[in-house]
Amino acid sequence: MEKRRLEYSIQATEGPLHIARDCLGNRQRRIDYDLVQDAAEKELLKEIELISQVQSTLAKTLQQTRDQMEACKEAKHRLEMDWSDKYTAQGLGQCTN
Repeated sequence: MEKRRLEYSIQATEGPLHIARDCLGNRQRRIDYDLVQDAAEKELLKEIELISQVQSTLAKTLQQTRDQMEACKEAKHRLEMDWSDKYTAQGLGQCTN
């Protein structure tokens, strides 16, 4: 469930990032005398950087989650095999008595 939430969170950041990049692109296509770097453009650049950092953190956390889930599956498999071996050994021990 948490893995899905991380995936949805990453997807949810795509809209705002697209809007910020689109706005920045529109500002950069201005005519020469309107082409200035003002506070609004600086804030758009900050917003794009922040969203990118959030996406990176979410992606890293998602990968760690996937790795941990895989490690847990492997541990579960090993424990089940160990339990099966012990159960079989116990059955064999009772047969010889």
